[in-house]
Amino acid sequence: MNNNPLRSALGSVLEWYDFALYGFLLSSFSNYFFGENTKHSIILSLLIFFLGFLARPIGGLFFGYFGDKYGRSSVLKITPVLITLASICIPFIPSYEQIGLWSAIILVLTRITQGLFIGGEYSGNMVYLCESESNTKSRYFMGGIASITGSSGILLASLASSFLFSLFDKTQISSFAWKYPYYITPIIGLAAYALRRNMEESKEFLIIQESQKTLSIFKEIFKNHKLLFIFSIFSLCLHSTSFYFSMTFLPNFSVNKLNLHASSIHYIISIVLIVRILLIPLFSYIAGNIGGNKSMIFCIITFMIIPIFCMYFINLKGSASYISFSIMIFITAFNAAVVPGFLIENIPTKIRYTLFSCVFNIGFGIIGGASPLLAMSIYDATNSTELTTLVILTASIISTVGIYGIKYGISSTPLQRNGRSRVKKITL
Repeated sequence: MNNNPLRSALGSVLEWYDFALYGFLLSSFSNYFFGENTKHSIILSLLIFFLGFLARPIGGLFFGYFGDKYGRSSVLKITPVLITLASICIPFIPSYEQIGLWSAIILVLTRITQGLFIGGEYSGNMVYLCESESNTKSRYFMGGIASITGSSGILLASLASSFLFSLFDKTQISSFAWKYPYYITPIIGLAAYALRRNMEESKEFLIIQESQKTLSIFKEIFKNHKLLFIFSIFSLCLHSTSFYFSMTFLPNFSVNKLNLHASSIHYIISIVLIVRILLIPLFSYIAGNIGGNKSMIFCIITFMIIPIFCMYFINLKGSASYISFSIMIFITAFNAAVVPGFLIENIPTKIRYTLFSCVFNIGFGIIGGASPLLAMSIYDATNSTELTTLVILTASIISTVGIYGIKYGISSTPLQRNGRSRVKKITL
């Protein structure tokens, strides 16, 4: 039995544990880094959350280049170690009361370092998993498995946060207890390294390995695949925006603006994530059978309709809030099941790691990472929960352009997937 895909998949749990932990706890540790008298400490924490994503495309280009030149496994073996080294620094940063503004500055630098290292991890894992299967249907399924690793990391972070809010009060958490979940990071990082240490190379890369040594990867991308690069970013917008809206903005909004109990919110997240993990493979299997384009359009229609109703009912508080919150997280499973397979299917093997890493980290990192900040800013300016969904609606329109751009503007044939693609001339 080939267990390399399993090793790669489990290794990505670390990245998402770290991401979710910061998102779940930022409202608790914002005063630690910015001081109790800072009026906009949550906005500033979200800003730092976003700044960490700005470094991801750079990391994606760097690690993606080496992944395309020397192999996917060579990169995936070292990224968990690098991410661990950056993540474990966060709980040891002195507070604002101890060193003043330097506390926030060091946090920014740490998040940027994390972003650089994370830039080549999750996207590389997706490429590796999808390349472990040769037919389209199986690729969508393996892309869904890659998404499950993200959900698993978030689930661990949610459970850790739930226990934290159950064991400590708000004062204790904001003072020192928020650090405890970060101490688990080295354990996850070492486990990821141990799993990947003897991981073999993907079969698809082995086929083209010799020709990669003389290939000018960046020249190939920006000379022959500019439209693919742009449309791929567009098509990823909805997935990234809806994900961060549901996983980062909504938990903090529910606790700080609606005054819902934090431990209840995190228990709900944990339950919905378990259901999400179980259903993503099924949705991926269906997407592989009905086709990527139809599946992507279904996702867009879903997110153009459901969120505005959820954000109306979430404002009613009580059970309506918790149900709406759960639905918003659950429907992100549709995107997670479809998007990885759709993009990797349309990117040539010889530039796949570099292009996909850059696309993923711009679309899922910078654009998606900005959505919690934008949504919170819209609410603060309008006091309307429904208007925060303008972020998702805009992303839906952009993704529609991207999907049809890939479908009608780019040749998507077996020749393209083997690295000999051509871009059709488009009359705008």
